[in-house]
Amino acid sequence: MSKPASQRERIFTGIATVVILAIAFWLFVGRSPGGTKREEVAFGDSVETDAGTVAVLSLDEVTERTEGAPAPTAGNEVRAIRFRSCRNADEGQVVDMSLFFVELPGDVPDAPAAGSALIDSAGACVGGRVFVQLPLGVSPVDVVYAADPMAVWVIPAS
Repeated sequence: MSKPASQRERIFTGIATVVILAIAFWLFVGRSPGGTKREEVAFGDSVETDAGTVAVLSLDEVTERTEGAPAPTAGNEVRAIRFRSCRNADEGQVVDMSLFFVELPGDVPDAPAAGSALIDSAGACVGGRVFVQLPLGVSPVDVVYAADPMAVWVIPAS
């Protein structure tokens, strides 16, 4: 028959369990516990990320004739993040469109991807547009690709 664990043994076991789970999570996610580094660049510059090499070329206004563009929702306008990405995966060219979003000023929530359209592909690279719904009258701050490092294309002040 074993004797009950002391308070010290229970505390040690609890701390060891938390440390082991934290290390397992860190290994599973594949990123450092310090968080993702933020790399700010200008439009047209490429950033090497864990999701491939990505370059945002522009953030364009969209007309109703733009292929693949969603209709604007009430109180919003649609913009297109024009990008080029290079990555080879087992299933071919892969671009995780959901990693794109546009940062907006102050307390205005960021604008996530709301659709996409591929324009061209050559070898391991693809070009396309990711559409976002921006609130009317709000000027975007940055275009972001939320990989590791987090790629941020700073929108020049107008």
